[in-house]
Amino acid sequence: MITAMPPEESGRSSYLPRKRHLENPSEEQSKRSRLYQNANVIPHGWLDCPPFGHEIGPIIPSKVPLSESYNDHLPPDKRYTFRQLLTNNKRNKLGLVIDLTNTTRYYNPSTELLRREGIEYVKIRCSGRDSVPDNVSVNTFVHEVNQFERRNFSKKSVLVHCTHGHNRTGFMVVHYLMRSSTLMSVTQALKTFYDARSSAKFGSGPEALGGFYVGVVVDKEMVLLLGDMKKEAFKKTNASPSSSLGAVFIAKKEHVFGKRAFATKAELCADGKIHDVVIECDTSVTDPCLVVRVDGKTLLQVKRLKWKFRGNDTIVVNRMAVEVLWDVHSWLFGMPSAGNAVFMFRTCQSSSEKSLSFSQDVMATTTNSKSQSFGFSLILYAWKNE
Repeated sequence: MITAMPPEESGRSSYLPRKRHLENPSEEQSKRSRLYQNANVIPHGWLDCPPFGHEIGPIIPSKVPLSESYNDHLPPDKRYTFRQLLTNNKRNKLGLVIDLTNTTRYYNPSTELLRREGIEYVKIRCSGRDSVPDNVSVNTFVHEVNQFERRNFSKKSVLVHCTHGHNRTGFMVVHYLMRSSTLMSVTQALKTFYDARSSAKFGSGPEALGGFYVGVVVDKEMVLLLGDMKKEAFKKTNASPSSSLGAVFIAKKEHVFGKRAFATKAELCADGKIHDVVIECDTSVTDPCLVVRVDGKTLLQVKRLKWKFRGNDTIVVNRMAVEVLWDVHSWLFGMPSAGNAVFMFRTCQSSSEKSLSFSQDVMATTTNSKSQSFGFSLILYAWKNE
C-alpha cells in the first residue's frame, strides 16, 4: 500500500508534491533510530561502483548518493552527493528521484537539494542481497515513471538508485523497458541496461577492453579470472587464488555482417598481439574469388570458388602456422541473405608445436617451446547484407 509520509517525518513536504513510500510509517521511526547507530558507515562495495550510467530514455541509473555527512569518511575523488550530481550533470536536469533502498540512513531527502530544485522524490522499499522486488513494487515503479513521462513537458530525467545501482535498479529498469518499449525482449532489455550501467571500456569491437572482470569461484577458490579488475574480483568474492589459476583462451565465436567484406579482430597467436582479420568475397560476379587478409596483408586467395566452396589451407601469421577452413556453399548456391558462410582460423598444433620462420629463399622449421599447447580457434559466421 502506498501512503503519504507523516508530517513529523516529512517536515515541510510541500516542495515534494508526490513524496510516497511503500512502507509502514509507524515502523519507520524505530527503524531510523536503529540505523542511526550505523550512520556514516560506507555501504560495502559502494566505492567500487561507478556513480551513474548513461541515459535509458528518461532514466539515469545510479548508485545511492550519500549525504555530505559521509564526506569525512571518503576520499575526495570518491565522494558522490546530490550536490555533486546536480552541479556536474547539468546536461540532464532531474525532475524525479526514485529511491529503491531499504533504508533511510544514506540521505534525508527533505534536507538535501531536492527541495530547492523542485525535484520530486518517491521511495519504494526493496530488500537487497538475494531478494527480488515484488510485483507491487515493480508495478509501482513502472507507474511512477510512466506518469512522470506524461507530465514531463520540460524533458527532465528520472534518477533511479538502489545501493549500488545494479541489481534492484537493473531489475526495475528491465521491467520498465519490456513494458514500455514495443516488442523489447528480456535479452534486449538486459543488454540495454548493461550497456548503460557497465563501467567496462569498449573499443570498436564487441569485447570489453578494460574496466571489468569475469570470475568463476569453486569451493571459495578463484579458478577463472578474466579482465583487468582482479583486485576488485578477489575483494568482492572473498575468494582465494587457485594454484591452477590462469586461463588459456582456446576459442572465440563471432557473427560478422557485410556485403563483400567481413572484418574482426582476434589474437591468433600466443604473442598477445591483436590482429585485424578481413575476409572478402564478391558473389555477384561470374567467377567469385575468396581473399583473406591479416593486418592488411593478403595471405590467402581462393580462385574458382564455385569448385572450391569448401576447403582448407594454411597461412602464416607472425611465423605461426594458422589453418584456415571455409564453407561458402550458402553464399554461392543458396540465398545469401538467408544463409551464412562459416570460417575457422585454427593455430596448427602438432605434437612438437612447430612454428615457421623465414630466411630469404629457405623456410626452416623450428620448435617454439612457448606456444600454447591447446592452440586457438576463431570461428566466424559471415552473413551477407544484400
